[in-house]
Amino acid sequence: MRITAGVWCLCLCAASLCCASASAQRINTPISPRWLLNTSVGGESDLGYEPPSKWFGPSIEVPIASRFEFDADASYSPDKKVITNNGNQLETAATGIVWLRRNLGFSSSYTRNWLWTSQFTKAGWSVLPGIVVRNDFQYFGRFSAAYLIPTGCVWATPSNPCRIQSPREQGPEISQQFQIASHLRFGVSGAIVHYCDQSNPAEPTGRTCHFGAASYLNLTIEFPGARTDEPY
Repeated sequence: MRITAGVWCLCLCAASLCCASASAQRINTPISPRWLLNTSVGGESDLGYEPPSKWFGPSIEVPIASRFEFDADASYSPDKKVITNNGNQLETAATGIVWLRRNLGFSSSYTRNWLWTSQFTKAGWSVLPGIVVRNDFQYFGRFSAAYLIPTGCVWATPSNPCRIQSPREQGPEISQQFQIASHLRFGVSGAIVHYCDQSNPAEPTGRTCHFGAASYLNLTIEFPGARTDEPY
């Protein structure tokens, strides 16, 4: 699974950059917000969740002039943690995009995640800088690549007891989405994640760490509203 995810990442990156120039001349930017409903089905078994993984929730995309965009979303997952055989998650995210060219932009995302199980409750935040490329593979689309920067506490300090250690997740995340109909998008996404197991935060020692992979099929419904002669 990890080898497949790596090859898939390289293929998507190369293909997206090749098609970006062609799409740049044909894409118009809507000037009003786009409201969406996102759904995802995939696998996160490497990260400790029982398959299949399911996420759904609303989002909004707000173009600002021709150079900027602000996106926000909230997603819920009823996935069970393997170690507790229960659990659910909520994640919110805010993303800003600066379009350097019509087809190429830099992005920065801030996410906040909550996990509830019968044995523990956990919350954390993440930052993901990245790029966004508009492309055209018969359908208009967007390719995005970002890197998850590790955050959170590891060892207890006088000011922070760090009762639950952060797994210090980090790694690349990629996605490709296509506008397959006027108000329907389909996409694929995946991530390769390096993370660490729990240990005693009061006794600084080495932790056991792992690599894992996650992949998803994504379907997005765009509510009627912001539309131009060319999808996003």
